[in-house]
Amino acid sequence: MDHFKENIHTQQKLLHELENVSSRMQRNDPVTVEYFTNIMRMMRMIFVKFLAERKSSMDLHLDRLGEYLDEYPEEPGQGGFDNERKVYQAFI
Repeated sequence: MDHFKENIHTQQKLLHELENVSSRMQRNDPVTVEYFTNIMRMMRMIFVKFLAERKSSMDLHLDRLGEYLDEYPEEPGQGGFDNERKVYQAFI
C-alpha cells in the first residue's frame, strides 16, 4: 500500500509543478530553465522507476514460466516444448 501512496504523491508533485509552470506562462511571468529542468528531472525519475518496476514484473513472470516448463516439459504442445522450439527455429 505504501508503494501506491508514494506513486500518487510523486504524481501529485509533478502535477503541481506542471500547473505552476502553466499558470506562470498564462500570466506571462518569466519561466526559468530551472523550472523546466526540475519538471524533466521528475518525469525522468518517474519513467525510470516505472521501467524498473515493469522489468521486475516481467522477470518474475519469466521465472514462473521457466519453472513451469521445467516441471512440465511436454505440456506446451503435442510434440513437447523441444519440438515447438525446432519448428520455431525452422522459420527463423
